[in-house]
Amino acid sequence: MAITDFWKKKEPAQETLMVEHGTTGTEIMSGMIQEEYNNDLAFPESILAYDEMRKSDGAVAALLRSIKQPLVSAEWEIQAA
Repeated sequence: MAITDFWKKKEPAQETLMVEHGTTGTEIMSGMIQEEYNNDLAFPESILAYDEMRKSDGAVAALLRSIKQPLVSAEWEIQAA
């Protein structure tokens, strides 16, 4: 290989070509972000997945309980306008 061959443009082999996969940026459709890594957590399948987590995962149940208990135990009253 001569020194002048170094600057010659070479066509890459077919197996080394880079191919674009996916898109860049955040997809927003009608004001809602539609990107989810786990397809089980994308609506509407997410309803069943979250319900299963609520029932079977202790950490999720504890988190939900810590949010719900202050709301349930608060004294609520309605004042007339």
